[in-house]
Amino acid sequence: MPYLSATVELIVSRKRTAFIFLLLVNLPLIIFTWNNGNYSDDYQFLNLYFTKQLISPFSRVLLDLLEPKTDGHFTPVYYLFNTLIYKVYPSPQFFHFIVVLCHIGTACMVFLIITHTHKDRSLALLSGILFSLSYCVCFKALTWNCFHSHVTNTFTGLVALYYVL
Repeated sequence: MPYLSATVELIVSRKRTAFIFLLLVNLPLIIFTWNNGNYSDDYQFLNLYFTKQLISPFSRVLLDLLEPKTDGHFTPVYYLFNTLIYKVYPSPQFFHFIVVLCHIGTACMVFLIITHTHKDRSLALLSGILFSLSYCVCFKALTWNCFHSHVTNTFTGLVALYYVL
């Protein structure tokens, strides 16, 4: 038991080591889902959308960002996120890697928020690990690229919450 306590203290001693540990905890997720390609809705929401952007005038591209989707959702950040990632490197694997990094970043934000509110870095590390391993909550968002909005919205929401605290 003293070794476990010393290991936890070493991990939580710096924010950087906690981030690296949360990254290592999620390494199986990165490895086993690395070859994720596009599935059903990914073609509609990603590939066809980018093709439409290529053949449309700039004013239509802006309107596509600002118009609600057919189901009534207003998602300009979703389309902007998709566009930025696709412009950097147009690969489904890279897209998926960025989404997984957002998931790991959310676990880090959970660590920082719990550290700030409870002043207990061990509890914060446990909270970050439990969040990052809760695949049942966000499995669809972590496997299908077009459903990443749950992961990215949670990340940006926790970043905003951290800066409000």
